[in-house]
Amino acid sequence: MRKVCIILVLLLTFLALVGYNVGTSQDKSKSNYNEISERIISQYLDSLSKKDINGLKMYSTIEWGNGFDQSIITALNETLESAKLLKYTIRESKPDRIIVDAEVEVICYENSIATGDWQPGKSISAKAFELINEDNKWKINGWGAY
Repeated sequence: MRKVCIILVLLLTFLALVGYNVGTSQDKSKSNYNEISERIISQYLDSLSKKDINGLKMYSTIEWGNGFDQSIITALNETLESAKLLKYTIRESKPDRIIVDAEVEVICYENSIATGDWQPGKSISAKAFELINEDNKWKINGWGAY
């Protein structure tokens, strides 16, 4: 009987440790996705604010970055003063894709023409960012509805 009790205690201890390690691993993965998302989105928005086409392309997938050209920069120069990440929630995370629901503070020049949820002055843009792991680097693949 004593052997059975010892084996039972050891088995329960083992199961508790395995369960703890699985939970800890999932927490680390979620934390890692949070760090990646915040860093990449913030760097992308900083490049957008600076109207830096090279920075925008660096933080964008090839597909999304191909849409950036001088006409986009000209439009940004006439419209956008700054954009910064206020808060976000990861909706979906996989090893190759992250969907982030975000609120972005957008400040447009007072004389700019309203475009979507970008209004003259300060506005909050609620969008989802899609991040893709492209060539072992996380990049923005779009900003809109996902």
